[in-house]
Amino acid sequence: MAAPELWVQFGSLQKQVSTEGCLDVGRWRKKVRAAFADEAPALARAPVSQLELQAKGAALTSGQKLAKLQAAGWGLSPVDAFHLSLSGGAAEGGAAFGGGAAAEAAAEAERAAAERCPPKGGRHAGYWCGRCSAHCSSPTAWKQHYEGRGHQEGKSNPWLRGTGPLADFPCRAGGTLEVGTKHSDLNEAQKELLRQYLALSFREETPLLSAFEVLLAEFGRHLRVKEVFETVEVWKKAVSHLQACNASRAHSGTSPVATLYEVASGHGLLAVLLAYRFPQLQVVAVDMEKREGFAHFVDVVNRFGEAVGEHESCLANLSFVESRFADFDSTGPAAFICVHGCNELNMEVLARARQMRAAWLVVPCCLRRGLTELSVRCGDGAGACGDDTRHAVMCGIVAAQHHATAVLALDRRITNRHLVLQGDAADGDALS
Repeated sequence: MAAPELWVQFGSLQKQVSTEGCLDVGRWRKKVRAAFADEAPALARAPVSQLELQAKGAALTSGQKLAKLQAAGWGLSPVDAFHLSLSGGAAEGGAAFGGGAAAEAAAEAERAAAERCPPKGGRHAGYWCGRCSAHCSSPTAWKQHYEGRGHQEGKSNPWLRGTGPLADFPCRAGGTLEVGTKHSDLNEAQKELLRQYLALSFREETPLLSAFEVLLAEFGRHLRVKEVFETVEVWKKAVSHLQACNASRAHSGTSPVATLYEVASGHGLLAVLLAYRFPQLQVVAVDMEKREGFAHFVDVVNRFGEAVGEHESCLANLSFVESRFADFDSTGPAAFICVHGCNELNMEVLARARQMRAAWLVVPCCLRRGLTELSVRCGDGAGACGDDTRHAVMCGIVAAQHHATAVLALDRRITNRHLVLQGDAADGDALS
């Protein structure tokens, strides 16, 4: 069987590059450079060590296996292409390594300070970058990681160390973000923290970052801070899930997802982000009422984003339908996403996903007794802790009943209804 060809993007160029004879990223870089050599002479002259491949905004290390990246959905289509760039120093005429004695010394000092991974079989197992949570299998891999854009830009970004900065935003007594806080309510330090969060989340999506700057400045009254964090975190998980589903479907010969429905869309921002990220899909936001803010979101993203293929605008693949979900007809191959749908709506979405053999992701809100085959209840006086426990157990019951492939979690400081259930009914038996 021929080795797979994976998509790579360099600037505005996109190509499929063979992985023949290459098990890891380090060996494949040479083939990638050769593939773009004719169109990019500067790239052809650059050392392989100055080539940086990225997936989901994170720089890849030499030892990462191509098979695992492919299984995660990367490189299978132009939309999920690896991003190729020259490391920052190479583009500017002097990398951190080779850009002068001071830069060389600084890089070497940081490498020496990196936590060494425990040895295996008497051999040194590499270096661990605590700032970026990245493993580097050798000094060469560390060199490539250090001079990569992700590490250099992340030095001053506190979000790379986790979601701890959420505690610096207005919170309720239970520890979750205050629901009503708008961007205009934040002080300058909090606004900068939010900007850094968005910069990290959209490292490879400059148009989205530019759009958010405008939205928060001009239309902040339509979007609460809690909704920004919640939407972006769900978006990240939805992107990963849809990529994995389509990779699995391609392996099994099942049709890939063609239409994505965001049910109970509310402000519609998640549908906007998904339509931008997956221009090859038709994205349909479904809710009983279209809010005023939705038009602003679409307008601003269209302003900064570029149209793909024959589309007339960046979000030409996005539509909004005002309807009850039960009264709405959907077509496949499909995926359904529902964030904080209440009670019966969760079950309706899951039932239709199973009936249509569709992919799905839900973040349940209310799950009252009688909706599932089994139910639990809180004891009197259990308080918030008991409510959290009951919700977790009920989500587990729903996940088991609908054959979820994973149960994930958002940071609970964003919302106390933070559990994410996901699956794909493509391999299951459709309901009659």
